[in-house]
Amino acid sequence: MPMQWIVNKYRARKARKNSSRSVEMYLPEPGNDRELGRVTWCYNQSSAGISSPAKITVPQLADAKIEAIRGKGGQPLLRRVLALSDEFHIEICGSQAKVDSGFAINGNLRTDAGFAWDWFIVDQEGHATKLQETGELELTYAMVGDDREIVGTKFLSDVSLRMSTMAYLATGVSDVLNPEYRIEISAGSHILWPVLVDGVVVVREP
Repeated sequence: MPMQWIVNKYRARKARKNSSRSVEMYLPEPGNDRELGRVTWCYNQSSAGISSPAKITVPQLADAKIEAIRGKGGQPLLRRVLALSDEFHIEICGSQAKVDSGFAINGNLRTDAGFAWDWFIVDQEGHATKLQETGELELTYAMVGDDREIVGTKFLSDVSLRMSTMAYLATGVSDVLNPEYRIEISAGSHILWPVLVDGVVVVREP
């Protein structure tokens, strides 16, 4: 089925439907330069032998988007995405119904999305631990309608986010411990994640 775009003044929805799911994309009101934290990071690309210098990014609401991935039943999987640079973004993914059990934080290319899925387990109120490898997060929450959502993450330790492009995966070289890219987030970085309210991407304070 072809992709269809529906655009109005304050949001864009990308509808991609098949027999099992649909994906809807939402944007903030245009021109909103609200700052959403501060991230110190770098990346390593093993396939090219590249290690970037450390960068500091202050994500802005204007560069955010949220995708709602809906299956046949239940609450949607929300994918909240913030730009780190022209090349990379960072995202938090999870179901509102499972906010107290676990979620993913991923780093990915903005132009050529590959496979990335680093899972965090909520092991106590306001704290999560990376399931594979190491990493700790402090969590803050806010109510969005009738649901409690994670709206803030502070990196209590350095965290490595793994990603491989589909072309690299096809070579058979990549595995979960040896990805094509690693996006390294430094301890002390913090992000205020936007939420979806009435079809618009907004900020909810903890």
